Amino acid sequence: MANSSTRGHRTEWERGAAEDAKADLAASGVFSAPIATAILPTSTFYAAEEYHQDYHRKNPVRYAYYRANSGRDTFLMRTWTPEAKQKYVAVRIARPTAVPTAPSATPSRRFMISTTRET
Repeated sequence: MANSSTRGHRTEWERGAAEDAKADLAASGVFSAPIATAILPTSTFYAAEEYHQDYHRKNPVRYAYYRANSGRDTFLMRTWTPEAKQKYVAVRIARPTAVPTAPSATPSRRFMISTTRET
């Protein structure tokens, strides 16, 4: 079973920023496999119900349980060592457009991210 992820964009500026970040991550060499995240247009955004907002603050015990058992922290600590962070930052700094200026018409800097599982 393989996981794949997508990153949504609503504007060309968001698409470009996402493509730049993906290319920089690939160039950094932090991961040995290619970055498989698809960058796709987002047509409709559905806000989550209110009880999902700030879940970590509203349900700290449940969130701590989820976080401790998800494996996320272990993955982050194993993957993003100080050396890995240095590599990625060096690539981002070298890119002249690493931090593009957002056009004033950009309605939001929120990116929609979803994870799907393939069997």
